[in-house]
Amino acid sequence: MKRTSMKFTPEGGSIAIRMKYPAAGRVSIEVQDNGIGIEEGQLESIFERFYKSDASRNRSIQGNGWG
Repeated sequence: MKRTSMKFTPEGGSIAIRMKYPAAGRVSIEVQDNGIGIEEGQLESIFERFYKSDASRNRSIQGNGWG
C-alpha cells in the first residue's frame, strides 16, 4: 500500500522524514513533502478517521484517508 506522502508527491518529488527527541521518553516525527498539500482550513481535520481533503478527491487516486 502506498503511503500518503508517496501517493500525493509527484514522481521526482522529495519526501523528508525527521525524528526528534524533544524530551526524555518522547519522540516527534515530521514528514515533509512537495505533494499537492492541504489547505490551511482543513489542517484541523486531518487526524479524523477516513478524512480526505477536497484536493485529494480524485477518482484516479484510491484510498480511505491518510495512512
